[in-house]
Amino acid sequence: MRHIHLVRVATIGLALLFSATALAGPKAPKKLDTKEKEAQTFRYKHKPGSKTSFTNGVIQELDLEVVGGDMPVPNTATRTAMTATLELETTKVLPDGNGQIVTTYKDLDIEISQGPTAIDKAKLAPMIDQLKGIKSSVLITPRGEQKDLKIEGAPGAQNMNESLRSALIGAAPEFPVKGIKIGEGWEQKIPLKMSQGPISMAMDFQIKYTFLGYTTVKKTRLAVFKMSIELAVKGKPASGFGGQTMKLDGTGKGLGYLYFDQEAGALYKSEVEMSQVINMDVSAQGQSQKMRMSMKTEATMARK
Repeated sequence: MRHIHLVRVATIGLALLFSATALAGPKAPKKLDTKEKEAQTFRYKHKPGSKTSFTNGVIQELDLEVVGGDMPVPNTATRTAMTATLELETTKVLPDGNGQIVTTYKDLDIEISQGPTAIDKAKLAPMIDQLKGIKSSVLITPRGEQKDLKIEGAPGAQNMNESLRSALIGAAPEFPVKGIKIGEGWEQKIPLKMSQGPISMAMDFQIKYTFLGYTTVKKTRLAVFKMSIELAVKGKPASGFGGQTMKLDGTGKGLGYLYFDQEAGALYKSEVEMSQVINMDVSAQGQSQKMRMSMKTEATMARK
């Protein structure tokens, strides 16, 4: 039973860690204006005292399959759905254009079901309360470089914030120094280190952005970027109950689209879909179990 308990705890933990990234699957705009021939420069424009709210929705389906070993661990299917409002406030703008951005989480709700059974909301309440208590501050340059990240909240807020950051991968690009023409692009590498219970891992995202052109949404002209994401996961061997150990590694791929309000210098919307495979090797007291965790995650972030 202890073997099963470790695996179930790890599965729920990973479901939250990898609640990464767009509802109904991302699709390119039906109409794109590609007539612009000049190179375009994209920058964030920070305004002191400004406040912006985003709706964030995440849906993930996770299947845990036993592929070898002798522990009595059943195959499981877990579904996680999260909705939240992210509130961003620019508390100050420095002479060089860098903006101090404070982010808080409002109206956050999480639903988790394993197979046909939903986890009681009362059991999820402490975790939801911790997430609502997270407050992060970061200095963002006009190009989107992030500096001096600080996180406030209950114990474990740092790890929870990293989990939420993984859900927004690609939504806050670091733009290139020089302007780019339609059809051109650039790459950005984002490393994340995350922990959940006995699990500690490094997640290395590599994102390729391609400038597709412009579209118009509610009379707002938006630059559209395609995002192609590659993910490599490497976990440190972790110890659990009764001397159990766990090793994991994995890979992932993602596709998404980002809409940027060039005139306002602000994100308008992003949507991404990720598919990931995590291999887990659990051993204890001379027994071992190999499992494969397949995940499909969809997420959207849209300015209110």
